[in-house]
Amino acid sequence: MMSFPRGRAGVGLLSLRASAASLIIATIERELRNGRDTFLPLLGALLAILLLAGFLTTASSCLAAIGTVGVCIVSNGNSIFISAVTVGTCMALALSGPGGYSIDALLFGRRRITLPK
Repeated sequence: MMSFPRGRAGVGLLSLRASAASLIIATIERELRNGRDTFLPLLGALLAILLLAGFLTTASSCLAAIGTVGVCIVSNGNSIFISAVTVGTCMALALSGPGGYSIDALLFGRRRITLPK
């Protein structure tokens, strides 16, 4: 069962989502500055928006981590430090969940399940 904590823990997870989104944007900016103009910046921007909003957070953060590894491979390891930090942040987010201040919490929040007798 996934819980969506509010309060300090929820704000901490919101901060983690914002950090992951900003790291993805930084990776995109670096690749654009290096002259790589592919579909990856568009996909990265979409994933950053999804993470910031907290929509499908687990899937979005896993895709962002995989995409970041792909960007690191394509750039021949030029951005290995920022890629490692981004992957670590995205995996921490995938494992901890979106928190109470997210679209996921609104869509899949706590529900009461009554089992038949």
